[in-house]
Amino acid sequence: MEQRDFDQAVECLTKATDETGQPLNVFGLVVSEPGVSWSHDFGHDPGATHNIRSISKVVTALSVGLAQAAGAQAGDHPIGPDLPVLEVLRGFGLAPAQVDRRWQEVRLWHLLSATIGHQEGFFFRGDIADLDPADYFSYIFDRPLEHDPGQHFSYSNVGTFLTSVILQEGTGRSVGQWAEEGFLSPIGVSGWDWAKLGPYDSGCTGLRLTARDLDRLGRLVLDEGAWQGRQLVPADWVQRMRQPVVRTTAWYDPADPIPKRAYGLTLWRAEGEIYYCYGTDGQFVIMRPSCRRVVAILSDQPDVMPIQRGLIPVLR
Repeated sequence: MEQRDFDQAVECLTKATDETGQPLNVFGLVVSEPGVSWSHDFGHDPGATHNIRSISKVVTALSVGLAQAAGAQAGDHPIGPDLPVLEVLRGFGLAPAQVDRRWQEVRLWHLLSATIGHQEGFFFRGDIADLDPADYFSYIFDRPLEHDPGQHFSYSNVGTFLTSVILQEGTGRSVGQWAEEGFLSPIGVSGWDWAKLGPYDSGCTGLRLTARDLDRLGRLVLDEGAWQGRQLVPADWVQRMRQPVVRTTAWYDPADPIPKRAYGLTLWRAEGEIYYCYGTDGQFVIMRPSCRRVVAILSDQPDVMPIQRGLIPVLR
């Protein structure tokens, strides 16, 4: 990539307006390749952290890889993709005796791939805003599973929240603690904060990072869990995270500059080689393996189409 490509992206993002005619609210853009990086802060404090929304899910998934490699257990079961979710949560006293029969088949990888079996996603900000945290689990298990696990994609906050619960209850360490010790601190991320849902790091949203932190996170994923020659997260786990699990037909629009073609374990797949993390309101960490490029943008922009169009010069 050349400097002019980055400058063109900055110009596009600076001049663009959203669907209401307002300027885009972009906090920072960082693009990196081995040995070189470009950044622009759009008049914002580069050290300020912001809610990265659903990119938080990727940090949760990476933490599962750490726990698996450490041989951590949740109840009588090793933490890993095949952990039986209902049995483990019942062992913690968090799941009721009577639930949809399909929950018996739900494994941890279903939580991370949003293929639990719900017809529609839920457990978002709007539907739990007035919910007592003591009622979170009854709210989740009262929702019927209309599909067999692994067969239907419904993007949701449920899976990664339950993953966070399993890590904390099973190991005595929150997902944030796993991430901090395992890879956030080693890659130079500090000053982060993770919103709680009850006593748990939410796992699904609410992690606060900077645009430069997002670039470091993307570089860790692109380099298969390695950082400056040190393997922090097992490479085979990161490879599994980015492998497509399910086609996301209802989410796919070929006209999107960054389409949602498929979903792995918290990672989206676009066309060709590109895979990425996405957070509501304009957070992206996009990885292009052939040129070892990471594109990270942090914003608060409900109309994300002009964000996607503005990134085209640095994705070519």
